[in-house]
Amino acid sequence: MKPRLLFSAFLCFMLAFGAAGCSVSVNRDSDESSTESSAIGSEEVKAEDTTTDEDEIKEPEKPAPQPISVGQNISNDDFSITLTNARVDSVLQSDASSTYWQPQDGGAFVILEFDVTALNSNQLPVDDYAITDLVAKYGEDSYQGWRLQYITNQLWLSINHNYLDANLPTHIYAYTTVPSNALNEGSLSVDMTLAGNPYTITIR
Repeated sequence: MKPRLLFSAFLCFMLAFGAAGCSVSVNRDSDESSTESSAIGSEEVKAEDTTTDEDEIKEPEKPAPQPISVGQNISNDDFSITLTNARVDSVLQSDASSTYWQPQDGGAFVILEFDVTALNSNQLPVDDYAITDLVAKYGEDSYQGWRLQYITNQLWLSINHNYLDANLPTHIYAYTTVPSNALNEGSLSVDMTLAGNPYTITIR
């Protein structure tokens, strides 16, 4: 009886040892798979973090100003705008008023005149939507600070975020000050945005 018991005990011991060995082998493979999976996940996160600003969509460049001439009409759904005059002068005056303006410090005025009509009742301010971004260029210098005015009952009235009544044409004066030398010499032009589109006029 004893040999059989010893043999049975030895057989059970070997089976138990073999089962334990298989269990260890399975766990090792599982750990390796888990490690590989984690490594791949880490690489994917790093790839996302290395995205640069160069991959972002760039805004389209603004279109270059188109030439405009006196008498030309520009219009959209909101405004009809006709450039009626472009000049440099030592005084701003009109037959519609006895009042006139002279630049300070012996300068000169760059003057643009427009006939503007609001085509609907949206009440869009003229200096925000119709005539904007005025810049006079004399030689190498630029001049901003433009003023928009119109005349009613002999009075010069300023446009400051004002709208026009629909379908009533209004004559508008836009002007800024430049050096007095601009009266007789040097290149002079004006960039502007009319009805949302950029234009430029060469005065001299």
